[in-house]
Amino acid sequence: MSSSLNSSSSKIHHLLVVDDEPTLLRILQVILTRAKYRVELCSTAKDALLALSKTPFDLVITDAMMPEMSGYDLAKAIRTQKAFQVLPILMLTGKKNRQDIKKALNAGVTDYVMKPVDEPLLLEKLKTLLRDSQDSRGKNTPS
Repeated sequence: MSSSLNSSSSKIHHLLVVDDEPTLLRILQVILTRAKYRVELCSTAKDALLALSKTPFDLVITDAMMPEMSGYDLAKAIRTQKAFQVLPILMLTGKKNRQDIKKALNAGVTDYVMKPVDEPLLLEKLKTLLRDSQDSRGKNTPS
């Protein structure tokens, strides 16, 4: 069943994953690759912004707390660019109180998932975010 999560269209979605924990990056790469996503990994928000400036992505997954530049600041920086106004951003973090969630949403995060990673929940949220994003962008775009 999980192999069909990314098969609603023939497009293979390209995801950017940003986290300063190498072990979590590897885990996410395995989960997402197995679910048929194309994955690029970054260990800093600055590297993520550079990757976004060079390559089109369908969705960004970011941690909240990272050195130098937080996931909140990354989301704000992404949202300042017109080309990324509707790019889905999923925050994956251990921060779970209401204030943290509100801060993430105010920064421009589209959805929020708690650590440790619940693989079925993560994949279902990705599927929904990508479908909704494709629907909102694709209405006036020829196939």
